[in-house]
Amino acid sequence: MKGQLPAITRRLQGILILIGAMWGVMMLNSILYRCDLRSFGLVPRTLWGLLGIVTMPWLHSQIGHLAANTVPLLVLLALLAASKTRFWETLVELTLASGALVWLFGRSDVLHLGADSLIYALVCFLILTGLLEKKTLSLLVSFAVGFCYGGMLLWAVIPGLTPAAAWDGNLAGAVAGVLLAYALSFDPRNRLQGSANT
Repeated sequence: MKGQLPAITRRLQGILILIGAMWGVMMLNSILYRCDLRSFGLVPRTLWGLLGIVTMPWLHSQIGHLAANTVPLLVLLALLAASKTRFWETLVELTLASGALVWLFGRSDVLHLGADSLIYALVCFLILTGLLEKKTLSLLVSFAVGFCYGGMLLWAVIPGLTPAAAWDGNLAGAVAGVLLAYALSFDPRNRLQGSANT
């Protein structure tokens, strides 16, 4: 565990930079009068919308939206950083998988913005990997995430129970988290139980 602390510390620093960058993008967008960066969001099944797979988590509809996403992101990314997964690789895979599922199956009349899909991907990934690892710490993390965010998860992926623009992105993220956790349980590199290298 002592050898893992520097890697975890670097990851936590990276998380703070990542969240700070999201706020930076929001501030930049608020001072750009002629260009609305939100136009780079994800529009499903359009060529331009493919760019949104990468840009969607960085762009939020308003400050309140980003503020609501900040605490869950900090908590969930910190839990991911403390796990035995390859942190950055897993984060990129969750981001791309959730974005790709929104692009493929999301409603095309909606401009998808925000890190909501990534949040739901992280929730499901952490819960399922905790159950698959069957280790005490992993199970505790799994149950903690389920307790804190499980109700939110169920509430937010059902049409009609959450704002119309959100449920399909949330569901896509949840599915991405489950699929990646399940895939990694069969990873020959054994990423779920391997080293904590970044």
